[in-house]
Amino acid sequence: MFEKEAAGILTNIKIEGFKSIKQMDLSLNSLNIIIGQNGAGKSNFIGIFKLLNNIINKDLQSFMAENGGAERFLCFGSKTTKTISISAVFDTKDIYDVILKQAKNALFHICRFMKQKHCGLATL
Repeated sequence: MFEKEAAGILTNIKIEGFKSIKQMDLSLNSLNIIIGQNGAGKSNFIGIFKLLNNIINKDLQSFMAENGGAERFLCFGSKTTKTISISAVFDTKDIYDVILKQAKNALFHICRFMKQKHCGLATL
């Protein structure tokens, strides 16, 4: 895993397969307000940051066990969703990618946890 370090300001987050979030690609500003009807997924969006915090603090398995196991985190359950994918982009051009896959013990194993620099693409 990575050392804890200041990553900058989060500018974009992509989420796939997490609770009620089948797929999301959200650009963020310095101030963001989340509003919506009950059951729209606001708490699940906030929950992604709890999940990331537990991954960074190397506490993923106990967090999963305390919150009902992997089945409760997968969008529509493991028969529909096999992985949770998260990509976080920061203003420093750092990108953190995480892919979680359900393990046989009803918890998750980390398939990928990678930090990279976003280089951008040159256009001609």
